[in-house]
Amino acid sequence: MTTTSTSLAVVTELRHSNIGYFTNEENLTIDWNDTFDCYYINKDVVRLDRFLNLFLPIILVLFNFELLLSLI
Repeated sequence: MTTTSTSLAVVTELRHSNIGYFTNEENLTIDWNDTFDCYYINKDVVRLDRFLNLFLPIILVLFNFELLLSLI
């Protein structure tokens, strides 16, 4: 899925953020799940402000899009 997401981000000129890598780099994981090939996220140490820098541009775009639609 990451390959598809990365390719789509290139074509649409958007930024691709791999949450699995991000949580691992920020030490927010506690173990690896071999079945699903992903990390277990330690929800006790996750704080919203760590994700805000990743998602704030997306939130602002969506908010502005909704605002624009409401004016039509």
